[in-house]
Amino acid sequence: PTVVDALRAQAGTLARAIVEGVRRSVPEYSNVLDGPLGRVFTAAVETLLVRCLDARTRPGAGKESAELLRDLGRAEFARGHSPRALRAACQVGGQIAWRCLSDHARHQGLSAETLSRCAETISLHVRMLSTWAEEGHATAEAAATTPRIRLLRLAVTAPPVGGPDLAEAAAAAGWPLPERVTVVALQPPADADSLSPNAFGESVLADLDAPEPALLMAEDRLDTAELVAALPGWRIAVAPPAAPRAVAAAYRAARRALDLAGRGLLPAQPLIDCADHLRTLLLLADDALLGRLAERHLAPLDGLGERERTARLVTLAAWLAARGNLAEAARRLGVHPQTLRHRVTKLDGPLTAALSRPGDRFELEIAVRAELLRLGKAS
Repeated sequence: PTVVDALRAQAGTLARAIVEGVRRSVPEYSNVLDGPLGRVFTAAVETLLVRCLDARTRPGAGKESAELLRDLGRAEFARGHSPRALRAACQVGGQIAWRCLSDHARHQGLSAETLSRCAETISLHVRMLSTWAEEGHATAEAAATTPRIRLLRLAVTAPPVGGPDLAEAAAAAGWPLPERVTVVALQPPADADSLSPNAFGESVLADLDAPEPALLMAEDRLDTAELVAALPGWRIAVAPPAAPRAVAAAYRAARRALDLAGRGLLPAQPLIDCADHLRTLLLLADDALLGRLAERHLAPLDGLGERERTARLVTLAAWLAARGNLAEAARRLGVHPQTLRHRVTKLDGPLTAALSRPGDRFELEIAVRAELLRLGKAS
């Protein structure tokens, strides 16, 4: 009882320490426990601590803790956090609680037998909390994976799945599989309201509570005005129509469009039609590979200031597009050929030498165009 009373008096301080420890130790929570959400979590952890302590002296308190943890598990599924993250968070909480208890024991002179019983109790609570949270997570996951949602997730999964599996999933969902479909990637606002999976009617498959929400419909079912009206504040990326077995690739392009829009590399519009940005999506499809191309072909520009580097990239792009024809490149840039000749002399030999090697020239042009896209200077 003396241990319970001591820990109850420190419940608020201990809850804040646990939330900070979880934020530092569990990657899934590193950026989500600041601000209002962090305060909500801290209050929930304090409530949970008090209930766990009450369970030592008041029958029935454990049942209240179980419901709280199951609710938390369901909420964490909706946020896209895995059961592993929940388990890790419970373990971190147990470790911090044990350190607090050890400090109390050192000052109060508790016996080794009492400390051993306390350690066993904390370990038992951690296991129970993890189990309850995982039960809530599993319940929410089972409820979310209806046949329609399973079909949608199967269609957008990489590597692409086709043939009988997709057809069987469509039959189980009662959704006739069209010859051509359109997949839509969605990015909700921070304060998005919960929407019903049937918000767009039976002809549209919707997975709106997933970490990366999506819609799937027959090609002729797409109504962009309806989408924007139904999803105020959401960012919407519509992939080019595709055969059902090619949906995964189309979906990756749509998600990439949302990513590029968030980075300012595509217009930050409520609705992005990927068909209008195919060149940008192709050139910026893989940051790592583009980085390797830039290392290989644009190294001579390293060390230049941003303004001078950009100017040389613009000159190089026009020169490459004109296949080394100074007059044509000057016309594209709107400058006198002699002015362009002077600029070209500033380009290093390895860059100009690439014009005589088709493979290198092609890679150089990709690297230059991608770099200008990232700088917002491409035409």
